[in-house]
Amino acid sequence: MPEGDTIHRAAAKLRPVLDGCELRACEADLAAVEEWQLVGRRVARIEARGKNLLIHCAPLVVVDGKPDRRRHEQLAVTIWTHLGMHGSWRVGPVDTPRPVDGRRPSLTLRTDAHAAVCKDPEILRFLGPRGLLREPRLAGLGPDLLDPGADLDEAVTRLLALGQTPLGDAIMRQSAV
Repeated sequence: MPEGDTIHRAAAKLRPVLDGCELRACEADLAAVEEWQLVGRRVARIEARGKNLLIHCAPLVVVDGKPDRRRHEQLAVTIWTHLGMHGSWRVGPVDTPRPVDGRRPSLTLRTDAHAAVCKDPEILRFLGPRGLLREPRLAGLGPDLLDPGADLDEAVTRLLALGQTPLGDAIMRQSAV
């Protein structure tokens, strides 16, 4: 299973081709792709959080009329992937074909120049701002020690809260660190 360092490498690979870019196409085997209207959104940032890769996309800009806060396109959306045992992220030219042989739905994000392909992820979901805060598998994660901005005081507090748990076991608990 890909560990945190693998996810950080995937995020580092995706940042130069997606960060700040507008999504020109988004292909997946999920109805949520249409529901969230990812095409036209700008990628705001890419985050590795534990074993999860999060691609944060800005809301679509409204040209005519007032924003309708009930519609998904008026909200920021986060693409959440967890690679599990077999998943992977690849980057290629914009015409890279979408995989069709995976066990689970795949995702291809295309910009003007590149394609980012997530093949066979264990988790592929689209979360609005509330969903991102309420998703227990994300909200329950402790600080990511591979993140240079990690809150180390929070990590120590969470580790101390585990009491007499041996350190080797404690650092493996994603709810702590």
